[in-house]
Amino acid sequence: MRASRSSSSCAGRRQARKGESTLKAEQIDVAPLPVGESGIQSSSGLGGWNFFINASSQKQDEAFQLIEFLAAEEAQRTRALEGSFLPTLKNLYEDQEILWVFKMSLVTQAELQQTPPTILPQTTNLDAYSRIFGDPRFQKGVVNSVVIAGFTTLICLSFGSFAAYALARINFFLKGPVLTLTLAIAFFPAVAIIGPLFRQFSSMGLINTYWAAIIPDVLFALPLTIYLLVAYFRELPVDLEQAAKVDGATTMQAFWKVTVPLSVPGVVTTGLLTFIFAWNEFLFANTFLTTTLTQPATVVIPNFATFFTQDYAAQAAAAIVVTLPLIVLVMIFQRRIVSGLTAGAVK
Repeated sequence: MRASRSSSSCAGRRQARKGESTLKAEQIDVAPLPVGESGIQSSSGLGGWNFFINASSQKQDEAFQLIEFLAAEEAQRTRALEGSFLPTLKNLYEDQEILWVFKMSLVTQAELQQTPPTILPQTTNLDAYSRIFGDPRFQKGVVNSVVIAGFTTLICLSFGSFAAYALARINFFLKGPVLTLTLAIAFFPAVAIIGPLFRQFSSMGLINTYWAAIIPDVLFALPLTIYLLVAYFRELPVDLEQAAKVDGATTMQAFWKVTVPLSVPGVVTTGLLTFIFAWNEFLFANTFLTTTLTQPATVVIPNFATFFTQDYAAQAAAAIVVTLPLIVLVMIFQRRIVSGLTAGAVK
């Protein structure tokens, strides 16, 4: 019976592909399986229903095909529901820390120190946001973060695109080890080089300047930039560049006029990830920048809650303000991020 059903199912699939049969449930002997009845039961449950095919049915092929069609439709509907509703609940559960920090930024100081803490805010106000936006330290810190993250992203994309293009298109000796060594730099412990860098920057007069934070950020962000762009450049067809060279373009002209415009999704993804890394960097900025004139927002935020003053509401509000631009950027460029990260995964 199993062999007969398997051969019948295969024949039904072939017949469906040829378009020789039209499936109508009323013309096929298919019904819900009652208790105590015998038949060939399908393996698919449709909305809680199990179907069987009468052994005497002359249209078993069409019946099996109908059941498979209904099962696929039900599975597609289930995936659509999960894709629209369940991830939303999952994200809310995973982002409960952000929601809790947001709640901290809205409540009063007395409610914030209440024991046990309240789940929902009893009273809300925007005093914490007024304090941070009126604080010149935080205002300057946001500007410094934009400058440091912006220059880090610009430098990484400028040098990383050339290096990635060379590693993706040029075949040379030790190409694989060079790419591996480049990526390994990103995993080097940052704490191990803070002392030597501090002495070097002190002798060069770079302490309390933007370059004291930009240089280490570029050092750790550039390998990731190169690695992501190499994967994307490898996906682009070489024939387009060769066609440009046949028309008289040089290698640099083919790179700027053909490769770069086609690699916009990968460049946007890499630039956004680099910007987020530099925006969130704390260790080097806290070590090399000791004045509020150059400190980024990540270093200024802890100063709202020190040993002498404990303004946790202002600290939470500042954290929300600093995180909000990153959330907006990710939401705007979500599709480009996904397409850029998956570039080179399928050949």
